[in-house]
Amino acid sequence: MAPPGPPLPVLDVINALNPAGGAAAVYFGVSIDWKINDPENFNKDLGHNAAIQDGYYYISSTLERAQRVNSSGIDHTVPDYFEWTSHLIAGTGAIMGITLLPHYGLDNISQEAIVQLGAKCAEINQMGVPIMLRFAPEMNGNWWPWGQDPVKYRSVFRRLALVVRNMTGDTTVPGNGTALPVNGTNVTSVGHNGNGIIFARRAQTAIVWAPAPAQRYPYNETVSRYSPAWNTSRWIEMDTNKDGVVNELDDPYLPYYPGDDVVDWVGVTAIHYGPVNSTTTNGTGNAHTNTTLTPLNALPPVGNDPNGTSFESMVTGATTQWNFYETFSKGKTKPMVISETGIAYYVNQPPGPGELAMKQTWWKSLYNITLLKTYPLIRAVVWYDQAATEYGENISYALTLNTTILSAFQFDINSLPTGTLIYANETIVPSNGTMLANGTFVNGTMFNGTLSNGTQVFGAWVNGTFVNFTGQGVIGVSGGSGAGNGVGVGAQGNAMAANGPHFLHGGQRTGANLNAEGPDGMDGGG
Repeated sequence: MAPPGPPLPVLDVINALNPAGGAAAVYFGVSIDWKINDPENFNKDLGHNAAIQDGYYYISSTLERAQRVNSSGIDHTVPDYFEWTSHLIAGTGAIMGITLLPHYGLDNISQEAIVQLGAKCAEINQMGVPIMLRFAPEMNGNWWPWGQDPVKYRSVFRRLALVVRNMTGDTTVPGNGTALPVNGTNVTSVGHNGNGIIFARRAQTAIVWAPAPAQRYPYNETVSRYSPAWNTSRWIEMDTNKDGVVNELDDPYLPYYPGDDVVDWVGVTAIHYGPVNSTTTNGTGNAHTNTTLTPLNALPPVGNDPNGTSFESMVTGATTQWNFYETFSKGKTKPMVISETGIAYYVNQPPGPGELAMKQTWWKSLYNITLLKTYPLIRAVVWYDQAATEYGENISYALTLNTTILSAFQFDINSLPTGTLIYANETIVPSNGTMLANGTFVNGTMFNGTLSNGTQVFGAWVNGTFVNFTGQGVIGVSGGSGAGNGVGVGAQGNAMAANGPHFLHGGQRTGANLNAEGPDGMDGGG
């Protein structure tokens, strides 16, 4: 299934997204429970198409494709979970979030599996589906088999990222109005960037690095078989200040950072598990099992709270000297994704202030125009819309399983200023007040849409300004496979101005190949 509109950009989004009126321009993302839900149903419930649809996938000595799913109440195994989910996502126009878990550990990942991953990402991109690939998240924690092994983690991350980059490639090329060598990829927009360059925009793959927040690092209160033994090479690498102790004075992030050249987005997990108690905690430093000191169901704090359990505290590293946003997002000019967020409601515990009050306080603290303008490099937030049994407790993080909570959430996000949250394939209002169809404020993205007064408009966003090219010698190129899905433009003018801007807008090219793009090569086209 081809996407219903141009793909949302995942690379160079800081420059690509040009919101009107200083709006935040944050992708609204979700991590659904694919065993009971799918993107279409979630979007119907929410009333918007989520811009990111995330899921969990596995890699070991091979790329693990087969997985059990639930389709229309029928539990069965699909032979290729990547293909199955990507087709469901494609129909919504969303970015595919691939959270890739090496659940047998880093040593078990083979080069063959990495090449299989690169080929699969290229295949999904050719469908017109962008990818945000989050490999082995929360690697600084000790609750995953890939955790707290800095040298090995950096090595595997770099190896994987470079192969995926090589096999998915980029299509930004100079041009002079001639056909562009797009190598069989799904070309959805080709535009003039204002500097004499014609470039192609297609579905691409971005690499995401996403540790756990710094509070309570190195999480020694959590007994784990994955924690390194004292004075081993792993332990020594974590002792960043070389004082012979691994504690909160050691950098919780830098030992695990694989390098600017292989990271497109930085991210962090920001899930609130309850008030801090003095005993058992989970990896984010929040209590999850102790019910004797503090009730688990309580309102979350707002702002930079002294216990470090608020949303803002997890972003900034409050209560620690390690400010994630300042160091890795602002300091390295990387867009930031809140790769998982939500608040735990303990179903079998005393209700406290109630599920609605708890969740509404949390979502208002992050879907908040003041906060998002304070941290403008936050460009995506992914809500963990699931319920689970964890730590012996029935926990709900979900927004859509309770109609009262869903209605309140819909009201609050719909009350935000236009452009604060970006959804997939949704009509938006640009800064000049006219209504355009087909997407978001993306530099170079071409719009073929209708204004609110019924006027057909053909043009593009160029450096934050919409430029109307209707009647200015624009050449129309049939969109191939995309033409039947509202992507191809067809013959929107049959002459190309000699010195004017040129736009092509098409679907999938056929008959070409990607032989030069991957170590093993792969045929392209469609």
